[in-house]
Amino acid sequence: MSIEYRKRSSAKRLIFLKIDTLGFHFENFLYHCDYVIKFEAMSSKKSSADHVDIHRKILFAAMLVLSFIFALKSASYLIEEQYYNYLKIGGYTLATLLFMLVGLAIFWKFRFIPGKNISYLMNSTDNFVNSVMNRASTISWILTFIALVFIMTRTERDFSPFPTEFYLNITAFFMLASFSASFFILFSNWQRNV
Repeated sequence: MSIEYRKRSSAKRLIFLKIDTLGFHFENFLYHCDYVIKFEAMSSKKSSADHVDIHRKILFAAMLVLSFIFALKSASYLIEEQYYNYLKIGGYTLATLLFMLVGLAIFWKFRFIPGKNISYLMNSTDNFVNSVMNRASTISWILTFIALVFIMTRTERDFSPFPTEFYLNITAFFMLASFSASFFILFSNWQRNV
């Protein structure tokens, strides 16, 4: 709870009492002993740019889940056959979660981002989330390139213990995981500094 004094005019002052409880924002304006209570949902305070940020976070969460699916496919070459069923259950669970996140991202885009501004909001270079995405993609590209160089130095030219699909799945996992993890780290660092 916080009480702030805001100057209304040279002779008048407004006492502003703010209480955040259970996701709702209660504002109690005490002005000249007149009590007015205004209830507003926190979601109504969000701007279109905030909704674009949430949409991006949902997309990157879906990307992280997709990377884990590639990791499970790679793991199938490393474990014994008796554990394949556990990998299948994990894969189906992750696939279901992925479809739910993609569906939520589509719903969020059409429900909360206004149609007339959607192109500008999603592609604007002024949007901080887009700049975070660009930085995360650069980090992901560099890390993936280093991982590929490491894989090439560790495998012989004419012989490999694993098929090509294993290396493709590992590369896809590493690329998507580093992209989404970099995005979340950069975004959370920015939110902490705001």
